[in-house]
Amino acid sequence: MLSIMVSLLMFTAFVVCLAGGILSLVLASQKRHHKGLYDYLDSVESWTEHRKSFAEIPRLTLRASAPTSTRSPQSIGTPSQGQVNVSDHLVLLPHDKLDPTLPKEPALPTYQALTYRVGQRSGRLNARGGGHKDDSLGNNGQDEPPHSRDFLPEVGFDSMRTESPVLKAGSFVEFTFYMGSSSFKLEPIPLVKAEGHYEPAGMYNHCHARHGLQAQNELCWVHWRLTGLCVQISSSPNGTWHLQPRDEKRVTSYGCTYANGAWLAPEYSLVPSVHHESATWEELSSSSATFQDFGAEVRSSDDPYLLALELTDGKLVFGWTEAEEDLLGIVLIIMALVIAFQPAMRCYQSCRKHRQMGKARNARHRYITSAKPIRRRQDLTPETVGMRYARGDDHPEQV
Repeated sequence: MLSIMVSLLMFTAFVVCLAGGILSLVLASQKRHHKGLYDYLDSVESWTEHRKSFAEIPRLTLRASAPTSTRSPQSIGTPSQGQVNVSDHLVLLPHDKLDPTLPKEPALPTYQALTYRVGQRSGRLNARGGGHKDDSLGNNGQDEPPHSRDFLPEVGFDSMRTESPVLKAGSFVEFTFYMGSSSFKLEPIPLVKAEGHYEPAGMYNHCHARHGLQAQNELCWVHWRLTGLCVQISSSPNGTWHLQPRDEKRVTSYGCTYANGAWLAPEYSLVPSVHHESATWEELSSSSATFQDFGAEVRSSDDPYLLALELTDGKLVFGWTEAEEDLLGIVLIIMALVIAFQPAMRCYQSCRKHRQMGKARNARHRYITSAKPIRRRQDLTPETVGMRYARGDDHPEQV
């Protein structure tokens, strides 16, 4: 039994090493790293011209309003508050600091970035009516920038309505960007939402570890609040600006969050269902989320950072070079051959022994079949043995 298990393990290791080596060689032949790197370098070179046109954008502002479409399930505000008016607008200012997540590839050249931003990305939870402030979600007690403090209203979690069996959302808002003669409106976005996923009962229930709320139907509801908004835009030949979807099949793929190719515009942060030792779900359901630290950002669709996200599937790492993949493939194939050497020798010896035994068996068969046939002894008759054995029964008187 032990020998069988060892043989199975060696065969599995052989198959894995051989398949991995072949796959690595195939990936190296496709030259994905080479093509992706050169596409990024071309984008960096062409970014200088695109940056000039992007820097000439006039005053860029952001406004929020209640959804005008009758299909929207809910307007801004909670049932107890009614519809709440938002502040006038936010002004987005130029920002030329390079993204801190891009230098994961130290060999790549840097470039002069340019985005338009306002506010910051953090969260805060207040008791209904503006009581206790929970800094565990926020900026460690730092003051919020005054330009985004009152932009969005306070929203209660009891304002959410069921959108699907695994989604609840509430307090939808329509965001509109204005820049000179151009303006573009986003789809209605919920300020708060809850996503449900299945969690089995018992020791495998991780709902509490995920800061969710366990429902009676074994669904764990994790709550989120809106903390940011980022879109990418592009200019038309006539000089106007518009939202630029990254994927032609998805109209709303104009965001900056890769999300497996979905390119989402809204950014949410987790709202734990328990904030204090004695807290319960009733406290959270009777509390409200504020958006004093809401942040917004506008990027150019020609930004090399967005292209790097697309080429690396959101990882910002271009992966191994073709030489490294070739070396890995050769090493794995050699390991597969080394693992298969001893079993192959055993099989060879077994086949050789079987072949020798077969030759000996065939030789004996040929010897037996080629020998002279043995004559069978004929039946004895008086004619063959002579007259001395004959009896004179015909002449009884001579006896």
